[in-house]
Amino acid sequence: MAQLEPELGFLHVPQSGRVALALDLMEIFRAVLVDSLVLTLINNDRISEDDFEARDGGVFLKKSGKKTWLYAWEKRLLCEIQHPQLGFQISYRRCIVEHAQLLKQYMVRYTKKEECTFPQFTIR
Repeated sequence: MAQLEPELGFLHVPQSGRVALALDLMEIFRAVLVDSLVLTLINNDRISEDDFEARDGGVFLKKSGKKTWLYAWEKRLLCEIQHPQLGFQISYRRCIVEHAQLLKQYMVRYTKKEECTFPQFTIR
């Protein structure tokens, strides 16, 4: 949609088969979408210790936990907010797409050595 090369990032090191730019874009939304959702699920007892299992040297969500997480994740992406830069109501899902466009504009201006600021995303 933004016609950017997903393997060429600027925060994550490009690596074969790794979508560094997608990871970079997700860093912008991590606190707003992922971290807050995890805390909400835990604080509201929607995900508990029983939804996790220790194996292979790590801790993983069981099927029940994954189901709860994915349902809540999809619901969060559908939530609408007032976009801070664009000034209109937009879903988080669409917000990510629009932010990719803002990021593209930033990179074009930056490579032309034009004055520009990195497109942050804050909702408060």
